Amino acid sequence: MNKIRFREICETVPGIDNKSLPVKSIRIGIRYVTRVAGYSLSIKIIAFILRLFNVVRISRLSKYLVYLLKINKHRLSYLHCLAKNDLLGAAQNKIIWAEIASEVSMSRVSRCMAREYLHLLSSYGLADPSHSRSTPKTVNRSSHKFYLYGPNAKNAPRHDYEDYTLVLTKPIDTDISKFKDKQLFINSSYFNEVVIKDCDVSNRLIEEFGIVYVHCRESNLSKPFKRAKFPLGDNIAGPMALGRILYNLIQEYGEFTCVIEGFDFYLDRQGYQGYYPSLFRNSSNTTREQIICSGLANHDALYNFLYVKKKAENLNILDSREFKKILKLSGEGYLSELAKTRNFRSLCYL
Repeated sequence: MNKIRFREICETVPGIDNKSLPVKSIRIGIRYVTRVAGYSLSIKIIAFILRLFNVVRISRLSKYLVYLLKINKHRLSYLHCLAKNDLLGAAQNKIIWAEIASEVSMSRVSRCMAREYLHLLSSYGLADPSHSRSTPKTVNRSSHKFYLYGPNAKNAPRHDYEDYTLVLTKPIDTDISKFKDKQLFINSSYFNEVVIKDCDVSNRLIEEFGIVYVHCRESNLSKPFKRAKFPLGDNIAGPMALGRILYNLIQEYGEFTCVIEGFDFYLDRQGYQGYYPSLFRNSSNTTREQIICSGLANHDALYNFLYVKKKAENLNILDSREFKKILKLSGEGYLSELAKTRNFRSLCYL
């Protein structure tokens, strides 16, 4: 798998065509200036262009172009801090970006996500308290029990929890036949690159799992494949695998009892164990680390951590000693530990 190349961001806005000449020119300009000049110089170039826009007549299109330049400039500042391993500085830049989007974005989804981002961070003391709001509790307690087994568990699934529903993020090369109830959550990449193209894999999943949830908005699905529900997310942030699983299970069953193992928020250098089928297993160490860090940057590692932390507050989590230990970290503490483990400097190589 090739390394990740920088791409600009844009938003879906009614009446604006992101492939029109004016918008595409700005987008391509941001993309290739950044690839050639790097983050720091690109930020200065965009700042200069924004000053030029101050003297032109403001139409709906030009407002969008100005906004596009602004959010890409703040995203570059965010990535620049990450590439220097300054994760707290990156979070501070993301907060500024979210504040702009919450007020100025012409996309309702982006405004909502920005406000949700600021609300979550403020609830843990990381953003201005004015962004906080009350969140009414409407989810019922469930009798269901789940064993969430992630990609970095050090031991095989424990038979102590055979009466729990086993939940996986990929089909694993381990005997799980003793678990009578099993569910699988897979992302769109694995579904489109492996499941659809390999009948043996597809048939195995159909035979082995009662339900296979697919995080993909576009693919046509038939039983046992089922489209997963999507929590709010966009360019600013979005939950990763565990967050999406918790969102779906809570939506479906209410608040439940569970054991969570093998989810470490990328605080272990290993990333994932040998039993876990990764699409970039054969990549070089540098490329693999860049892919991991790019995913953490795009989803926002801090948001993902706090999102799970918030969801976990109302779950009955049994055992799960390592997972609970991580959840006790503050947002700043998590970023500090993440900076020790992951090589975000890999994001310099665009």
